[in-house]
Amino acid sequence: MVPDLAGPKRGRPVASRFAIRQLLLEARRCKGPLDDPDRLSEALREAAAAVGAKVEGGCHAHFVPHGVTAVIILAESHMSISTWPEYEFALVDVLFCRSGASPELAWASLEPVLEPGEVERDLVTRRVSR
Repeated sequence: MVPDLAGPKRGRPVASRFAIRQLLLEARRCKGPLDDPDRLSEALREAAAAVGAKVEGGCHAHFVPHGVTAVIILAESHMSISTWPEYEFALVDVLFCRSGASPELAWASLEPVLEPGEVERDLVTRRVSR
């Protein structure tokens, strides 16, 4: 959850600084269920549970002739998977703004589902201060 920067107006302390961590992954040669929106949505929910994130909602789209985008909205931000089964390719985005929520741990839950042969990762940390 993003800290309340309004602070004293609501009787809460002012957050002076926080970090947003975003793990962006390119998964190639995936053998997992890239064309199964229900399984991918379930995998995102399992990953959220693995890191103790609170799921606020989610949705998915199943494209014709193939491909899926699945997204879950978290109290701590979001996670998404977009797939191109014909290329055995998936993009994964795991973004957390809660201190202690580990994008890497979420990926550790998702990776066995996607079964990639190769993964490129980019971890971005954004520092926000008032």
